[in-house]
Amino acid sequence: MTPLCSIERTTLQVKTPAASDINTATLEPEDVSLAPEATNPTEIVMSTGQKVWIPFTVSFPPDSIVDMEASLLLPSADGIAVLHATDIKFDNTVGKNIFCTSPPTDLQRVYGATFEKTENVTTFMQVDSITVDLGYVVNSGWTVKQGQHASTDDQFNVKVEVQLSDHALTADSATFDVLFAVKFGDVIVVGKLTTT
Repeated sequence: MTPLCSIERTTLQVKTPAASDINTATLEPEDVSLAPEATNPTEIVMSTGQKVWIPFTVSFPPDSIVDMEASLLLPSADGIAVLHATDIKFDNTVGKNIFCTSPPTDLQRVYGATFEKTENVTTFMQVDSITVDLGYVVNSGWTVKQGQHASTDDQFNVKVEVQLSDHALTADSATFDVLFAVKFGDVIVVGKLTTT
C-alpha cells in the first residue's frame, strides 16, 4: 500500500551572506537614521517608579544587508542609575522591506538581549544598558523594485521600557537623556529622547 503523503526530514541551513552582499563599508552615517518614533513626543514626563515604553525608529537604505548591533544607555549620577532598563522589544510598525523585526519576533529570545550595568553604576542590581546583536538586518528593497516605495518601507521600530529611580536628582523638572544607538561596521548612529 502506498502512503497518501510522506514527510521527509530536511535540514535548514542559515548561510552567512557573502562579503560582496554586505554593504556596511559603503554605508555612511547619513544613510542610517535613528530617532524617537514620529508618533511619540521628543520629551517624556515620568514620576518616580513609573515604567514607560520609549520607541525608536531605525531606517536604512533599500537593497542593504547590514551587520547591526543596537544599544541603549541610560543616565546615571554618583554611581546610581537615574533610569533602569527593564525590557526591550520590536514595536508595531515595521517597513515592508525589513525582515524579522515585527512584534511577534521575541527580540530578547531570538537575538539575545544583554541587560547590564555599566561602569557608571556601582550600586547592586541596577541596570543602565541593553545591547542586542541583531546580526545581518536585511532591507530587500522590494517596494523600490515594484515602483511603490515609501520611506517607511525602510524602517523598523524598537521600543525600550525604562523605570525612573528615586535618585535625588530626579526632582521636579529635572531632565535626562535616553540614548539609543545602532552600530554597523565602524559607524555608530545615536538617537536621543529627553525624559523629565
